[in-house]
Amino acid sequence: MKKILVLTAACLLIACGDDDSKDGNNVNNANNANNANNANNVDLTIEEQLFNQGPYKVGYRRVEFSYTPAYGGEARKIPMDVWYPAPADATEGAQTYRVAGVIQIESEVALEAPPVAEGSFPLVVHSHGSGGVGLLAYPYAEHWASWGWVIAAPDHSGNTALNGLTDSTDNITKIMLDRPTDITKVIDQFTEGTLSEADIVAAINTDEIFLFGHSFGAYTTLTAGGADIAYQPLVDSCMDFSQADCDFLALDGVQAAFDAGFGDSRLDAIAPQAPALVPNMTDGTIAGIDVPVMLQSGERDISTTHVEQAIPTWEQLDGPDDLWLNLPDGAHMTFINICDVLEEDLLLSFRPDAMQNGCGGDFYPTTEAIPMLNAYLRAFAEVHVRGNSDFQEILDGESLDSRIEITRPE
Repeated sequence: MKKILVLTAACLLIACGDDDSKDGNNVNNANNANNANNANNVDLTIEEQLFNQGPYKVGYRRVEFSYTPAYGGEARKIPMDVWYPAPADATEGAQTYRVAGVIQIESEVALEAPPVAEGSFPLVVHSHGSGGVGLLAYPYAEHWASWGWVIAAPDHSGNTALNGLTDSTDNITKIMLDRPTDITKVIDQFTEGTLSEADIVAAINTDEIFLFGHSFGAYTTLTAGGADIAYQPLVDSCMDFSQADCDFLALDGVQAAFDAGFGDSRLDAIAPQAPALVPNMTDGTIAGIDVPVMLQSGERDISTTHVEQAIPTWEQLDGPDDLWLNLPDGAHMTFINICDVLEEDLLLSFRPDAMQNGCGGDFYPTTEAIPMLNAYLRAFAEVHVRGNSDFQEILDGESLDSRIEITRPE
């Protein structure tokens, strides 16, 4: 079980937001028109803004909230990591990220709970993969916060690394139901002003919200975006999962919760990475997602395969602004960047498939892939969440990296 915790530590050891600018189309510098506080005359091209830290310092806080699921039962306690823009003159000490009091990692960027910068900032919500934690978002989040975004990354209780460590992971059908609800409840914390950190809440522009997630987090992203999961097929095949899944599906209120659907109309755009459980989604509901979607996938993924997950997702998407970024030499590990921080023997001890699933010399190196994928994520959100058309040239242009294939609607 300690290997799960080691995996979490490995994922957390990478800060990818500071990579040097990559070759590609340069466009004229333009600051965000929707946030005057971000217009600090940073002398960077649009492309350079996607690969460098922005004018804000980065604040970090760890918070927690709880809610009772619609189907009843015990309240869900949701720890959450939050990154936010801090004033350029903030002097608080460097943030040390901690997991379970065992792992301690000092950030090179984030500060420990400084004040929030003046302004009104969009909200980004990140959903971690199965057996992960919200803190895994920090290679993305530290970059976004420096450019004037607030990033909230919940721990999906019952499906975290710590649950794996203590043999307390929930059954899969409960996780499928709880995860997208967690996202809605996260957004509620900001839109309803119930989060304990009132100064962060006050700084949120609740009309600008972006969601992205990896693997099971991509399932969460698609379902929160509007894709449905039909209840009866789960019941019919519940023993393919476990008796615990069958028992859960039979509880009062569970069918009604599935039937109610998960779509959150407050989302402006979404981005699933290496999506999972796509065959479980009701036919036609991915096509019914009515916000722009950026799909990101690795063609050599053997966990959530290209043929069974990524291709069906793209074939169902039909929005005019949808984009698909495919990595021919990417796989499942490409998105979590563990390949370059663990010795091979340790890596293979808990992920025997690692060298065939994103690690190894012939895959797109994660230290190069993640900054590229993050650049596209932010360009997509700048256009479709903030309404900043200056970044449209990034989305319309040739790929910033020949190792990324971009497919647009026909």
